[in-house]
Amino acid sequence: MLAIPIGGSDIVLGVEWLTSLRTIEMDFQVLEVIGFLYQYVKLLRELAPQEWVFKELQDIGNLEFRFAEEQAQDDYASMLAENLLRYPEEHILYGEYAFEIWDPMLVEHTLSFFTPQNMRVDILTKSFDQQSSGVEYEPWFGTPYRIESIPSTLMENWKDPLLIDPDLHLPVKNDFIPSDFSLRSSNILKNCENMEIPRCIIDDPLVKVWYKHDQTFNVPRANAYFLINLKEAYKNVRACVLTELYVNLLRDALNETIYQANVAKLETRISIVGDSLELKISGFNEKLPTLLSKILKFSASFTPAVDRFEVVKEDMERNYRNTNMKPLKHSAYLRLQVLREHFWHVDDKLSCLLSLSLSDLATFIPELLSQLYIEGLCHGNLSEDEAKTITNIFKNTFSALVLPNEIRHKEKILRLPSRGNLTCNAKVKNKSEENSAVELYFQIDQDFEEKSTRARAVADLFEEIVHEPFFNQLRTKEQLGYVVDCSTRMTHRVLGFCFRVQSSKHSPPYLLERIYAFIDKVAQILDEMDDKEFQNYKSSLQEKKLEKDPSLIDETNRHWNQIVEKRYLFEMHKLEADELKNIQKSDIIDWYNSYLNTSSSTCRRLCISVWGCNTHELEDAAESAQFGDVIDDVPAMKL
Repeated sequence: MLAIPIGGSDIVLGVEWLTSLRTIEMDFQVLEVIGFLYQYVKLLRELAPQEWVFKELQDIGNLEFRFAEEQAQDDYASMLAENLLRYPEEHILYGEYAFEIWDPMLVEHTLSFFTPQNMRVDILTKSFDQQSSGVEYEPWFGTPYRIESIPSTLMENWKDPLLIDPDLHLPVKNDFIPSDFSLRSSNILKNCENMEIPRCIIDDPLVKVWYKHDQTFNVPRANAYFLINLKEAYKNVRACVLTELYVNLLRDALNETIYQANVAKLETRISIVGDSLELKISGFNEKLPTLLSKILKFSASFTPAVDRFEVVKEDMERNYRNTNMKPLKHSAYLRLQVLREHFWHVDDKLSCLLSLSLSDLATFIPELLSQLYIEGLCHGNLSEDEAKTITNIFKNTFSALVLPNEIRHKEKILRLPSRGNLTCNAKVKNKSEENSAVELYFQIDQDFEEKSTRARAVADLFEEIVHEPFFNQLRTKEQLGYVVDCSTRMTHRVLGFCFRVQSSKHSPPYLLERIYAFIDKVAQILDEMDDKEFQNYKSSLQEKKLEKDPSLIDETNRHWNQIVEKRYLFEMHKLEADELKNIQKSDIIDWYNSYLNTSSSTCRRLCISVWGCNTHELEDAAESAQFGDVIDDVPAMKL
């Protein structure tokens, strides 16, 4: 596997060019790849500079500057400060977008610096032998390294390669660069009941699509998101792994198309959400249908290649093996493993993956795509007719049967027992990881759309009140660890509240003890809070909920979250902000006593402990058990 990002970077006295090679194969292939790079440099010299490439870059730079979306003020100030070092005053804002003068001689002059004699190669490798001769140590971190000369024969071959591989060529001309930046406003109906939220414009057995025309940001951009329910993609661990293989191979095969679109600021994301394939396309709206059509047509006839199957399979194996290397991610993973009814453990997925062949996948794909259900959102600079046209691309491309609602995968969450106090322990996966992590999760209640508005508002207000005191007590005063936080959790439409601490100095039982000590102290915090302070918390949370979306894509993501969770409360933030007006301090106290007070019949707890390499899980098992009923076998517990 190989990744080659290339780019320039400024230094004090000039400009340097960096080509980063990431290869998973043997180290000698690094030198082979460098040879290909010099073949490509020779190709560029022989073809001479191409003005059409400059023109594409110029068009993209102009449209990117003209329609740049608002950035966070601190990020923007930092960027301008950097630009002060790079550009004259008149180009501080525009400099990084500017392609003003076509100068082929300057391009040739720049290429003249791309020589082996002007190159340094840095190789970072696991196979580095620290015991070999010539090893030195850099003075700050003590990192071992060795300096070697490149053989003269290689230098000569790279300087003027004898042959240029026929697969090397210039990029094709970019079909995704837009030229129409008109705003779709004149044909939008003004008599809609509520134009502030998406409305359903298509609802048939195969496809359901929501649509909202943008009248806030007024930019020639649009976002088209689709969730494609696949048949039995999460039925068992084998189906789950085969589905991941299919999606990863599809993404790999589409890489060139997606890259070209990305250069033209039309971004694509293909991922897996449960049993569904999630497709997101965002950017300038003119070429969005073109890109979607190419992706879907390719997907409908896609057949994985043998060589790419092995590469992608190897990459998945590596990712599976590296899962849960970080303690906090590990603890979140274990929490979901306990809570979700269907959960395929990564170790089982790895075992399954190693046994799969290309023929297994080829047999699986037709069945996977035989029945579909698609739900989407079109939002931005699109008319309703354009949104329907985009949707019809699906209907015209796939001939699949409808996936009935009753057989679509619906994730269920385990209801923790009343007064339940479950605990799950695991050792860190990375044997040199010193950090331990503890998650204490309190399960609250199921989310029933608008009926649960008050419950969500109360939980969020509780978080607003206790978040800073929790951090101040355990992080600032007790200095337990770098990561200390607490927040609400929405797990497949089940509301919860979670306290987390990560520490390299203390074992999980001690961390858990300190979390409980703080929770006990919350009663005093609430009791001593005066009305003015309580109202300030309410006002602060109301302001956060009513904050305007900073960009079109932020608004799209907010609406999309409602669709994915099947809640469809597109103004949920406004409903919750309005409900906050009716919440009293007594409501927060009642909520705390009902769900976080360990003596309450409605208190349901789950503690996840990930033990660092310097802690002794088995020796402390008795100490850990005093905090709950230990889960030794998660799958067996769910039976």
